[in-house]
Amino acid sequence: RAAVGATLPLLRQLQQALAGLPPELWHDVAQLRALAAYLQAARPLLQRRLPELLDAGQPRSAAFLKLRQQYATQRAAAQAAAAQSAHWRVRLSAAEVAAALPQAGAVEQSWLPWLKPAWWQLRGLFQSHYDMAAHAVRPRWSDALRWLQQDYDAAAALAATVADIERGWQVDDVDAFSAQIEQLHARSAALSSALLLFQHALSSGAYADLPGLLALEPLCTAALRALDAGWTDIEHLTLRQLQDEVAAGEAAGAWLPLVAPGLAALQQTPPAFAHAARTWQGAPEALELAMARASLARLYRDDAALARQDGIQLDQLCARLGGHLRELQALNARVILERRRNHFLAQLALANSGAGQLDAAQKEFKKAYTAGRRELENEFSKVMRYKAIRELASGPSGLVVRDLKPVWMMSPLSISDTLPLEADYFDVVIFDEASQIPVEEAVPSLYRGPQVIVVGDEMQLPPTNFFGTQADPDEADEELLADLSSDSFLNQAAKSLPSTMLRWHYRSRSEALITFSNHRFYDGSLVTIPDHALVQPALPIALRAGDPVAPALAQALQRPISFHYLTDGLYRDRRNPAEAGYIAQLVRQLLNDSHGHGLTLGVVAFSEAQQDEIVQALKTLAGQDPAFSALLDAAYEREEDGQFCGLFIKNLENVQGDERDLIIMSVCYGYDSQRKMLMNFGPINRAGGEKRLNVVFSRAKRHMFLVSSIKHSDIRNDYNPGAFALKAYLQFAELSSLGDQAGARQVITLMGGKVTVQRRAELHPVVAQLRAALLDRGWLVDTGIGESSLRCDLGVRHVGDSAYRLGILVDTDAHYAAPDLVERYLQQPGLLSGAGWRLLRVLSKDWVAQPELVLQQVLDALASAETVAGDADANA
Repeated sequence: RAAVGATLPLLRQLQQALAGLPPELWHDVAQLRALAAYLQAARPLLQRRLPELLDAGQPRSAAFLKLRQQYATQRAAAQAAAAQSAHWRVRLSAAEVAAALPQAGAVEQSWLPWLKPAWWQLRGLFQSHYDMAAHAVRPRWSDALRWLQQDYDAAAALAATVADIERGWQVDDVDAFSAQIEQLHARSAALSSALLLFQHALSSGAYADLPGLLALEPLCTAALRALDAGWTDIEHLTLRQLQDEVAAGEAAGAWLPLVAPGLAALQQTPPAFAHAARTWQGAPEALELAMARASLARLYRDDAALARQDGIQLDQLCARLGGHLRELQALNARVILERRRNHFLAQLALANSGAGQLDAAQKEFKKAYTAGRRELENEFSKVMRYKAIRELASGPSGLVVRDLKPVWMMSPLSISDTLPLEADYFDVVIFDEASQIPVEEAVPSLYRGPQVIVVGDEMQLPPTNFFGTQADPDEADEELLADLSSDSFLNQAAKSLPSTMLRWHYRSRSEALITFSNHRFYDGSLVTIPDHALVQPALPIALRAGDPVAPALAQALQRPISFHYLTDGLYRDRRNPAEAGYIAQLVRQLLNDSHGHGLTLGVVAFSEAQQDEIVQALKTLAGQDPAFSALLDAAYEREEDGQFCGLFIKNLENVQGDERDLIIMSVCYGYDSQRKMLMNFGPINRAGGEKRLNVVFSRAKRHMFLVSSIKHSDIRNDYNPGAFALKAYLQFAELSSLGDQAGARQVITLMGGKVTVQRRAELHPVVAQLRAALLDRGWLVDTGIGESSLRCDLGVRHVGDSAYRLGILVDTDAHYAAPDLVERYLQQPGLLSGAGWRLLRVLSKDWVAQPELVLQQVLDALASAETVAGDADANA
């Protein structure tokens, strides 16, 4: 505002002052600025009324230059003479020099000069007035006097010339004035044609109003200073345009404070950008793109390695890195085994060494180790009456046992029963499923190692047994005698030891199986693998007793979570026969049906009574169907790769630690025959009940069948944490079963589940452009696929596909947020590929440089995927 208020009067005054000058000198601000600079440089001459000196071609200017040359010559001569006479300590006057010089010449020519009084006078004079020692070769007296005389003569001549210049040119400092003239003449070479013509006219006396020109210079300077304080990019504007611009600013003074912060910020940017931002006539996005391209080009010029990098090179580097990582892991394993082997061989060599080579401690070790070997060898030769493990693991034989078997896997109670209570028996003790271990059982194991690693999940079961601690089984749902919130070794360790979150979740082959638990119990911090398969909308699964289960099973196997609603299921005596019978039919169908072939099975009931009911239903069905009975027996005893993976029927209390491909969960609770329903859900209602649910919800690897006689709306005591979690999961499972993924996500949000990684409302530019290009070519594209921090940026499919044809990974901000390069470039793509994704990596750098080539690579990959899918369908 201050600039606006001060500038307009100055511009009007300046307009009047410039009226007598040619318009070519002040047509725009740039010319006006040049005129002001010229007048400021010429000001000393104009003040002395010597404009003719501006032009070196003027006669008077030539005369001054000649006189100035004479002055320069005489000044150099005076300086040389003064230097030559500089050794006079006391300078004689010019008259004294004139008198002494002939005497010195006469004395120097005399045969015996010291006989003359003049010689003695001159000798005393030079001894007191002249420094003869300053010369390597002593000069004659006449030379020294002549030098002083020449100094006086040169100074007199210079003074006469200076007097002539001062009288003729009104100059008090000849050197400064001469320098100003030289600078003015040097500037003339760079003057515009308009200023050269003006200078010629001025030096020729065409402008008599020199005071007016002198007054014009500060007026121009003040006006330009005021303009520079409030405006930029005005060099091309005329004075009239400037006045209009300033007048407009004065009229818009009310909104100037609103835009002032933005203008101030713009002023801090590089001048080129600020000018472009003010004068750009196109869309702002185009300017941003131009600046980005320029910055990118400069970055590539500065970093040749980055300029050469592309997607092909990155894929090659990742392949090499993966190979090296596998080699490193194999080498690590070999190093560990070799170290243990070398340790054993070193112990053996020491035990076999001669006693004369050993010190006292080594002799004692040799004795104990040899005795231990004999004891073990004797034990290995037995066929009966073996010694107990505790006996073999202690004493001399224990030394050998630990060398042979350095790794032991036992429960804490087994360690207490079988291993000696010796400090530092192991180098490290690792507790798994520590939430199930009471503190008193863990302490003896802790004593046996100097280092401990505790692994467990505080959101799973504490070490209690709800169903096994009831005084009366009929009151199991009424009274809880065991403390569900009891402390575990994990709780105690978490309070005192540093902890690390193991974020990667590997069990569930479908992300939907763990999504609820991830966001409800783990604050969304687990890293889960996005689903490659697509869940299509489906009808609800609702059945009555006696309905065939095959259609429901076929539909359920098409999705990870299915909700089986039994409309006539009744809850009585802590049992639900309808659910038990339906589950038995499902198990038979799964064991008979080729669709269920190969899936490992597990059944979980919410109560021990319902567990027994399901077991009885299976026995009854097996008694009626001998073929199913054989299949059921085989399912109970099933093993794969030496690991037991048979069918189990368990309850909430004892299912922790188990996992199966397919989990069938029986809710059991429901209405009785009078259509009444108590809000008593047994252990779920008690403190920590939601942890029990979390255990059940996370047991399935491929499919979760939720069999229920109630829906979420039937649960009314949702103030209870356990009941609320059950209600939310019933709704989540029902919506997931229908294929309503958006509704399932909404359930998680409404129940207060935390979503650590939010979905971006705005897509990454490369993702958005790729999506638009593929949509234009008829493909369907989903973005940000996944429910955790691990996501597939684009999933490409056709209508009716059961799975994505192609997953595209783009190096977005989230990609570079992962600090671990192995996780970023190997683990994440490897897990996605292992989950069935066909992947293509797209670098933003490649897309910006060659979008058509990248798009063709994507289309080629999709064509290849279609060919593979067609071959698979033909084989099927």
